Amino acid sequence: VGGSFDTPNFFADFDHGPAAWPEVDDSNDLWFVDGFNGTFQVRAERVAFTCVLPSDVPQPAPVVVFGHGYGSSRFDFLGFSWAFNRMGFAACAFDYPGHGPTVSASQEPLIEAVLATSGLLAFYTHLKDSRYRDLDNDGHRDSGGDQWTADAFHTRDMVRQAAIDHAQFVDSLIDCGQSRWTRPDGSTGVSCDWDEDGTPDIGGPDVDYYVIGGSLGGINVAVAAPIVDEVTAW
Repeated sequence: VGGSFDTPNFFADFDHGPAAWPEVDDSNDLWFVDGFNGTFQVRAERVAFTCVLPSDVPQPAPVVVFGHGYGSSRFDFLGFSWAFNRMGFAACAFDYPGHGPTVSASQEPLIEAVLATSGLLAFYTHLKDSRYRDLDNDGHRDSGGDQWTADAFHTRDMVRQAAIDHAQFVDSLIDCGQSRWTRPDGSTGVSCDWDEDGTPDIGGPDVDYYVIGGSLGGINVAVAAPIVDEVTAW
């Protein structure tokens, strides 16, 4: 299952305020946050997330949030989600800033044909709803192309932005069942209630939250840990 949440994106530049690609080239932007005077620049960014839910467990289920590696995407967590599901946890992931699934253009028709026969084409489209951009204008989007660069301030803030995204995602999960959301068909329902039984499938204020990550995910999770009090373990 999947959805989206809004995160505060603090990237801006000296010649423009917070704005999204391709309106501006944000590959060398940095945070304009003044902790002494309490000023900052920010814009809301929509971020897609994906979850794999356990079966035969009381709802709402506790949640494990997975942080993917450098140059990769939230697709990584599908290799681990089954293990968490077997222990009664829902597993969720989102793409870090500048990241998304890397698929060869020559392979895409084959992938789409295979998935279409299984009724999974919409799921593939959902996974491609991500945050990477074509940074070198070669017609292909570059996952993690501006994660580690010679611009130390941009690199620093790519990590800080991911930490903020983790905090915002956990806050969004805690709100499950406390508000209503809008489905793709325009109807509304209880947030995080994908099976539409009136009870959120995951999250809420009374379940435990866990966050893990590997490679870049391990770094971002470690930075996020001190600012997210609601997480039981990292």
